[in-house]
Amino acid sequence: MDSYLNCGLNINLALDIFEEMSIIADSAGNSVWRIFHRVRDLDFNQPMQLPQKTILVIDDEFSIRQHIVETLKLNQFQTLDAEDGASGLILARRCRPDLILCAVRMPNVDGYDVLAEIQQDSDLATIPFIFLTARTSYEEVRRGMNLGADDYLIKPCRSRDLIGAIESMIRKYEMMNRNHLRQVQDFKMQLAQISPHWDMMTDLPNRSSFQDHLRTLCNRSDNHIGDISSVAMLSIKVRSYRNVCLTFGQESGDQFLKLFADRLMIAASPGFVGRLSEDVFGVVLENAGNSGTVSEFTQTLLGILSTPYPPLEKNLRIQCDVGISEYPQHASNAEALMLQSNVAMSWCCTQITTGFRFYRTHLISFPVILGFEGSRYSAISGRACLPSKTAFCQKMKKTS
Repeated sequence: MDSYLNCGLNINLALDIFEEMSIIADSAGNSVWRIFHRVRDLDFNQPMQLPQKTILVIDDEFSIRQHIVETLKLNQFQTLDAEDGASGLILARRCRPDLILCAVRMPNVDGYDVLAEIQQDSDLATIPFIFLTARTSYEEVRRGMNLGADDYLIKPCRSRDLIGAIESMIRKYEMMNRNHLRQVQDFKMQLAQISPHWDMMTDLPNRSSFQDHLRTLCNRSDNHIGDISSVAMLSIKVRSYRNVCLTFGQESGDQFLKLFADRLMIAASPGFVGRLSEDVFGVVLENAGNSGTVSEFTQTLLGILSTPYPPLEKNLRIQCDVGISEYPQHASNAEALMLQSNVAMSWCCTQITTGFRFYRTHLISFPVILGFEGSRYSAISGRACLPSKTAFCQKMKKTS
């Protein structure tokens, strides 16, 4: 709602994202209804997307705060509002808005205090900050700018000025973020050239680095260096990865794989984790103990990995297959150990239900799926009724 001297009263009602209805009342009291399209850069060939930006409004004057909140809602922004600086800081830390509108003059904690606290918080310091003030002396503006304010608006401000300032500031910061992400990506590409043993998507060691680590452990065990008595190698096939890509797209599939890698790295601790191929990961366990202990660990690990991942649909079932080989029971070197766990995993992938398998030489022959075509080895199921991962870690400490 905007009121102008000798010009009448304008009331804007947003019907949808494309149109607004305006009731224009002139000084003579005549009312005119007008429907017009909102001026926005829209691509009508693409599905309509509503802005999801959240604006925090901090102002001790209720009428002004409510006017701003209603204007923002009409323009498809999500809003948070606080009646004083202290409450505003609590909301900012709890919800991390996309932009903050804050009055300068407020009792107790004023706008300058709020901005100073925001700038000192590393999680909030990059949020665009606009001051709302009834006065604009040079000293006041200079003080705010020195503290890190991005803009000033004189209140009461017109709706189009308010929305224009907010959209301009958000575009500016989004462009800065894109440039930052581009720089990070360029740095990662440079890092990939410098460090060829690292998987850039998951931030895990790649197959080469993983094999080097496994080889080192086996050599240390052979030469009785340290206290390594046994090593277990797990090859983990993420059977759901390609389904996620087909259902949600490649970008969502890659996002899922990153989340999976992060969860695996935490859940498999104290094991060493690496990415062996597109949808296959490896875990190495030092002093893993006997097969029963490894079975307990694997079953618990599968339970953790199969729980839903927040960005995906809750009813999406995550399926993994695990092949296991043990040193020195099954192999005398790292290459053979990786091959044998891969064989057992490949056997798992042919089964209807997911699970884990231990490598065995005296049962059904089966060809390796990944990386060792033409070779034939054998695998056998290994299952157990398992306690928690904590119990497994305690057992590992005892064996070490």
